[in-house]
Amino acid sequence: MSADNVVWERQDILAISYPPNSFDTVFSLETIEHVTDPSRAVRELARVLRPGGHLFLTTPNYLGVRGLYRSYLWLRGREFPEVGQPINQLTMIPRTLHWLSAAGLRTVRVRCSGHYLPFPRRTPNTPDFSRTCLAT
Repeated sequence: MSADNVVWERQDILAISYPPNSFDTVFSLETIEHVTDPSRAVRELARVLRPGGHLFLTTPNYLGVRGLYRSYLWLRGREFPEVGQPINQLTMIPRTLHWLSAAGLRTVRVRCSGHYLPFPRRTPNTPDFSRTCLAT
């Protein structure tokens, strides 16, 4: 198997420099929660996706144990550890699905997983992720 036709680039997710319908497949892995406007980011990803293409999107799902842990820390007056991230939007499955639908994408599959237990005064090791496979 060869990947000679793959080119890796860094782009501004809110203003991708490619024209509409440029890609068959787009990956956004743990990105949209770290931008100022996640809804706009999803619309931009959908814009560069060809009709019938696939968007693979992963983002934390705070509608679960990790979100409860965030709430616990907030109630205790403590910050949630963001591991150096200046922006961390509250993402949840229903909210993410709304952004996808509003961008004109049809959800094909959603998979959620989280493999950890939160303990007071200890940062959870593995976050809950919503893995969403989408098609236009």
